[in-house]
Amino acid sequence: MDPKQLDRETRDYFYSLPPMVQEDLMQSSLQFSSKAELQHFAEQLLKRGR
Repeated sequence: MDPKQLDRETRDYFYSLPPMVQEDLMQSSLQFSSKAELQHFAEQLLKRGR
């Protein structure tokens, strides 16, 4: 995942996440088509204690 390819609102949300969650998302092969999709995956990571 490349944050630079996200729209501004989604990118702002991404950068508001804890650094460890950002890193996990960037290391993944996931691609996000919307802020809602990114939020869903980020929330799953946060629930796991990341």
